[in-house]
Amino acid sequence: MNTQNDNALREIRAALPNDRVSFIVSGKRLSALSAGIYSPAPHALADTQCLDDFRLLYLLSGSGTYTDANGVDRTLIPGSVLFRIPGMKHTIKRDADNWCDFFVTLPGSFYASMASNGFIPSITADIAPSQRITHAVIAVIETMRHARAAAVLSRILDLFAVFEEHRTPVSAETAVLDEACAVLADDFTAEIDMPTLASRLHIGYEQFRKQFKQHTGHAPKEYRIRKKIAYAQHLLNTEAISVRALSMKLGYPTPFAFTRQFKKYTGLSPLIFKRAMWS
Repeated sequence: MNTQNDNALREIRAALPNDRVSFIVSGKRLSALSAGIYSPAPHALADTQCLDDFRLLYLLSGSGTYTDANGVDRTLIPGSVLFRIPGMKHTIKRDADNWCDFFVTLPGSFYASMASNGFIPSITADIAPSQRITHAVIAVIETMRHARAAAVLSRILDLFAVFEEHRTPVSAETAVLDEACAVLADDFTAEIDMPTLASRLHIGYEQFRKQFKQHTGHAPKEYRIRKKIAYAQHLLNTEAISVRALSMKLGYPTPFAFTRQFKKYTGLSPLIFKRAMWS
């Protein structure tokens, strides 16, 4: 990021309040939508978490490293957009005490439902600030202070849309990889042979694996597993479904195989996860 971008990020920071703003919505249980500025204390520069909720992070100053559940690292710089997905263990190491980020928090079940239906895009990028981003960020805070739930949701989705628009234009290579992502995130009962998928996309298998990992941070098989687990979380959050029925729906040979893989990625068994979400 250049000096102009750094100044723009500082402008966003200066326009925002120092406190966390929460908007309470009622349903079968109370859940908080919240947003604000986060600057950690010196002893909290590194943390490892497996969150129940979803958090969007937009880094305004400082730098650091994000490490996912598989140990894949991503460097964070001012302008980095990071999705902290519920149920996925991860670590953030902040390099200096000038770290400051803008965040939005959504209940895990709400995020899972919105993301699975395409309302929240998957964004992992470093995005230079703009007037539209500044206005969208401030609108989220102001609407939480004064408006109704529908308006709050609208402003949050507007912010996601602005971030998506500011990503680098899609190249032909990216379009192919996005198509692969769509295939791997669909019909979890189907057996997908990765070399066959690469051939279908007119790309060599080794090149496909390398480019796919650069694009998503995960190998194709690993990406499909993670999408499957995320979908399982969504169903456990929103439907009265048994572990046996869910394992069949997701294409696992046995409930034990499903439970073992689910616990590997979330740290909880499906039953404990469901009880935690519905308690």
